[in-house]
Amino acid sequence: MLDDPLALTRTFIAQDGSFQNYDLADVPRDASLSESDVRVANRIIARMGQDTVAAILSRTRRASRALERIPPRASLVDDDAAIPWGPLSDLFRAFEDLPGVGLPRLTKVLHKKRPALVPILDSVVDRYLVAWTSTCGPIPVSTTRSGGASPLRLLPGQQHRLRRSPQEQLPPTRSRSSVTRRSSTSRGSPVTLRDGS
Repeated sequence: MLDDPLALTRTFIAQDGSFQNYDLADVPRDASLSESDVRVANRIIARMGQDTVAAILSRTRRASRALERIPPRASLVDDDAAIPWGPLSDLFRAFEDLPGVGLPRLTKVLHKKRPALVPILDSVVDRYLVAWTSTCGPIPVSTTRSGGASPLRLLPGQQHRLRRSPQEQLPPTRSRSSVTRRSSTSRGSPVTLRDGS
């Protein structure tokens, strides 16, 4: 058991610049998705080669249509009725079934476009939030077009945790923007989760 995991995380972040590299990258929160936007994810260990980047860029038209319907400051702490679940689902579906583009890589790319709405997710966070989601009930859209599970199935757990205590953080995060700022749950502020990839 760690006595002060937040302090330990802050120390780690202060000594490891790779996550600052990602957090400080200037990515416009518009409806476009450029190659430079996609490659920013490699600053946080996405490890995407040219083929993977090209695969993501092949879906930019569909992704842009979804991003046009998602306000840049949309946040998971907004009222449920104000959260654009439909467009958010369409955004994830735009990249459905792409070889080599799993949950960690995709959310590392999309987080920079809508940081308060799309957290960085991976298998570790997946297991944690599934447990929370089981107590929160379903969201309006929670499956992919092919009927499989969607990243959206994890978000109710995160919402519940954020709303339960505005000062309480989710599991240790490697993102400087959400570890060091206690205002990470405010409207429009980044919400970044622990990345275990």
